Amino acid sequence: MAAETVDASSSQAEQTTANAATRLASVLADGDSAKQASSIARGTATSAGNEAVQKWLNQFGSAKVQLNLDEKLSLKGSQLDVLLPLTDSPNLLTFTQLGGRYIDDRVTLNFGLGQRHFFAEQMLGYNLFVDHDASYSHTRIGVGAEYGRDFINLAANGYFGVSGWKNSPDLDKYDEKVANGFDIRSEAYLPALPQLGGKLVYEQYFGDEVGLFGVDNRQKNPLAVTMGVNYTPIPLFTVGVDHKMGRAGMNDTRLNLGFNYAFGTPLAHQLDPNTVAIKRSLIGSRYNLVDRNNQIVMKYRKQNVVTLELPARVSGSARQTMPLVANATAQQGLDRIEWETSALTLAGGKMTGSANNWQVTLPSYLPGGQGNNTYRISAIAYDTQGNASPVAYSDIVVDDYGVNADTTNMVASPATLPANAVASSVIALNIKDNNNQPITGIADELTFSLELAELPEVKRSRAARAAPLPSVEHSITQISESAPGVYQATLTAGSKPQLVNISVQINGVQLNDVKTKVSMVADEASATLQDNSLQVVTNGSLADNVAANQVKAVVADAYGNKLSGVTVNFTVDADANIVATTTSDSQGVATATITSTKAASYTVKAELNGETQQVDMNFIADAGSATLSGSAEHKLQLVTDGQPADGSSANSVKLTVVDKFGNTVPNISVAFSTVSDATISEFTATDDQGVATAKITSAKAGSYAVTARLNGAEQQVNVSFIPDAATATITADSFTVEVNNQTAGSGTNRVQAIVLDKQDNPVPNMTVTFSATNGVTVKTASVQTGADGKAMTDLTMTNVGGTISTVTAAMTNTAGVSSSHDKDVTFYPDFSKASLNTPVNAYSGFSINSGFPTKGFKNANFQIAPHGNAASNSDYEWTSSDANVSVSSSGLVNLDNDTTGTVIITAAWKQDKSKVFTYQFKLDSWVGQFNTSTVAWSVANNACIAQGMRLPEGNEVSTGSLARSIGTFVGEWGNLHNYSDFPATSFMWTSTPGEDFHADTGVVHSANNQSAAYMCIR
Repeated sequence: MAAETVDASSSQAEQTTANAATRLASVLADGDSAKQASSIARGTATSAGNEAVQKWLNQFGSAKVQLNLDEKLSLKGSQLDVLLPLTDSPNLLTFTQLGGRYIDDRVTLNFGLGQRHFFAEQMLGYNLFVDHDASYSHTRIGVGAEYGRDFINLAANGYFGVSGWKNSPDLDKYDEKVANGFDIRSEAYLPALPQLGGKLVYEQYFGDEVGLFGVDNRQKNPLAVTMGVNYTPIPLFTVGVDHKMGRAGMNDTRLNLGFNYAFGTPLAHQLDPNTVAIKRSLIGSRYNLVDRNNQIVMKYRKQNVVTLELPARVSGSARQTMPLVANATAQQGLDRIEWETSALTLAGGKMTGSANNWQVTLPSYLPGGQGNNTYRISAIAYDTQGNASPVAYSDIVVDDYGVNADTTNMVASPATLPANAVASSVIALNIKDNNNQPITGIADELTFSLELAELPEVKRSRAARAAPLPSVEHSITQISESAPGVYQATLTAGSKPQLVNISVQINGVQLNDVKTKVSMVADEASATLQDNSLQVVTNGSLADNVAANQVKAVVADAYGNKLSGVTVNFTVDADANIVATTTSDSQGVATATITSTKAASYTVKAELNGETQQVDMNFIADAGSATLSGSAEHKLQLVTDGQPADGSSANSVKLTVVDKFGNTVPNISVAFSTVSDATISEFTATDDQGVATAKITSAKAGSYAVTARLNGAEQQVNVSFIPDAATATITADSFTVEVNNQTAGSGTNRVQAIVLDKQDNPVPNMTVTFSATNGVTVKTASVQTGADGKAMTDLTMTNVGGTISTVTAAMTNTAGVSSSHDKDVTFYPDFSKASLNTPVNAYSGFSINSGFPTKGFKNANFQIAPHGNAASNSDYEWTSSDANVSVSSSGLVNLDNDTTGTVIITAAWKQDKSKVFTYQFKLDSWVGQFNTSTVAWSVANNACIAQGMRLPEGNEVSTGSLARSIGTFVGEWGNLHNYSDFPATSFMWTSTPGEDFHADTGVVHSANNQSAAYMCIR
């Protein structure tokens, strides 16, 4: 670290020595040794000062300092600029730049604010500056933009003065002001040799005398191009040369020596030649000062010491004397005003006066308008030192001839003309000037202006005689001079009555108060009814003999001009009366007033001297006396009736409303109403015939009262709606089973179909066809619906086994649309027909209520038929309540083992399992053991007892034969040998010693057999 410090100090010392040598060589070339030595001393001091100040400022940002000391040790030419970051992030730098400089005895302060946006390889920036000349209070605004990349920087600046003209301290009798301008600046460096760079600046300022190259070299809108090269051996030090070129050979060459200190960068780095390239990079130039012209450029203008102002225009009438104020000022005192008035003087005018107060006497007015009567004069004011003002100009204008309105007059003779396109009047103008002399020779400059107006009302009374002629406009001849100052023109009447106001103009200038008028009135010699002028004024009045209609006709002359006081003959058709007429008024309008008691249309005619026009008019009924009390044909009556109750088909009623004179009354509102379930328009207006019609709709069949009301009176009639057979149908809800679940073979079920239209009205007289499945018989297959829309039929079946039958109700409405619906009807099996039999020894003589069987043995079986037909036993689901008893799907009950009590056999009808047939039985004896070996009675008896059983008694076995009965084995089951599990022995012991029985015949006897087979029962 110490070695690095020594090297840096050594380099700095070497650089200082080099700088001093350079400055010494430069100043010695001037040849003045004393001044050279003094300059070297001041330069060394200021250089050291510059570096010291820069180092201090660089604690806060970038700084550039130039301190100059002249022979008087003043700081003229010194400059200071510093850029201070306000916010600093990698992508955005917000900064302020402050500066001050003392150049050309002016202290200029600079205040700036800007931002720089950094991207990957480029920078975009913008800034705003206020530059203020603190010495002479000049201010300008600067707006700039920046663009930077590695080794290149671009800038553009605009400068705008905001202060006004002020007395210049640099030029005698001159004002100065900030000049507006702009510049474009560029700097670039060689990437291979970043110490070497160049710059190019284009700048231009605007004004007539701009001191871009100094106050003594002022130019108009000057521009300059500056080219320069610079060399930076180390970041801290830069030397360069700039050459500025302008117009008219203006140029300037400057040698620049600069010290550049970067805030926050160690001095060793700023003395290192290898870091110059970093300064030329985008990163290294982050805190560079904004490249702009911080010195204000001025523009100048010479001060006027003598001024003269004249009015731009002085005007008046011919030979009139007008004041002319010459406003002259002179700092050294006014000496004289010299005038140039030759054109005015030649025309007969003249100038008189002195100092600032002058008078101009206008010449005569010349024909040809203002161009021939305008004279330009000029003047120059001089002060006592001989200084002259700029030339001032004024236009002297003669506006008119100077007509004397009091002695000038215009007369029309005659003043009234018939508007017949023939009559004429002479218009005479006698014109004099202000000297009461005739103004002659101006006929071509005169114009008679005609202004048309309406005539005041004048009554005329004359019969019309012809149709209107085409309209003709009035006309006037050219003006001619009939005597000195007397000018005439002839006005010919047109065909339209009107007032013509006549005035005069000279070269388009109105002569006020010089006027006359001519009245053109309608021609009394011709009159007629104006075409199609008969019109109805008031129409549609009440036919009450009081209210009146009115018509009008227009009377006009041959040209259609209205005439008053003419009587027109009006007539009207019978049943109407003309009660009043009027003669034509000032507008030519004649009227007639008509009344009537009959509402009708009438023709009114207007006749005048053989010409007739006609127009139709009408009277209307008196709605105020409208009533329902007319004749029978006017009463409330049916128009249509018996419409379907579909909610849209309408019945209609009508009535006729008349007034007190019997006239039918149109367009009067009649109130209609009806009962609920029907809809009617509440108010209906009568038509042109006074008929009010109301339409009634309903979705419910029936009869409805309709009431009409008007002015307290009412009438009533009934309308009816019928069911709509075209929409008649059988719905799922309207087809019902009225009687169901009857017993097959004996019971009768019943179904009912209600035929309804789309509004659910029952429809009578519709044919409903019924059909049924599964052997069910329909009692009446085709049934007509009654007034309630119902069709009903009964259902039966002969098969006692029962069924669920699908019953169909079908119909076709009058529109040809068919509908049908199905319902299931149930016939339950007739369990009263139930039967049973023993298939092994076919026997079906036991009653279903007999209690069979009471005796049992293994695999004994019997069959149950719930409705008496065993072939239909598959219609049931069979179950047994005892696990020792089984039942098959055919209803065959098999004794598998001894039961434990009452056995219930259940047969559930498959079509409706809630319909159940049950059969109960209870065994009181069960063969628990068979022994086919023959043994002695005692052995058999003991063997049964040992098993907890016993030998059967003789009356338990049979009644002595094969006769079937309840209570014995043979009586219940028949020949026991036919059962597979019963042994085929010829005889077996009973419980009586020595007594046996034959299982195949049921015979019981005492045969004194020594041995026999046996069975044990329990």
